[in-house]
Amino acid sequence: MAEFDAYLMVDWSASSRPPKGPDSIWYCLLTRTDNRLSIAALENPTTRFRAGAEVKEILRDLVRRGQSVLVGFDFPYGDPSGFAAALRLKDTPAWLAVWREITSMVTDLDDNRNNRFAAAAGFNLRISERGYPFWG
Repeated sequence: MAEFDAYLMVDWSASSRPPKGPDSIWYCLLTRTDNRLSIAALENPTTRFRAGAEVKEILRDLVRRGQSVLVGFDFPYGDPSGFAAALRLKDTPAWLAVWREITSMVTDLDDNRNNRFAAAAGFNLRISERGYPFWG
């Protein structure tokens, strides 16, 4: 018996513009029919907003059909040990406090414009009062 009915892999992009082709968002959906995998979708949406909507719809459809799916994204979920304390965040768990802080500071518009560099600069000031540890 197969482990999953479908596999969805997403190559994300932090681009501040809506690009196509290299250095942009791609996703590929493989589905299983008669124990063979085939490409059901290979897409290059221009924005994170559009990609998110398309991925959600794919996942909803798979759930409606009762299929299991393995989903992979190529962005990190980690931060350095002590990061929450360096930002003087008190909520627990620390990882959730960091996620909430990032969410409150970063604006990501539907055309890919965002303020991630300004948010990182704000974190730099709070942590070191200088231009580090985050580049840009």
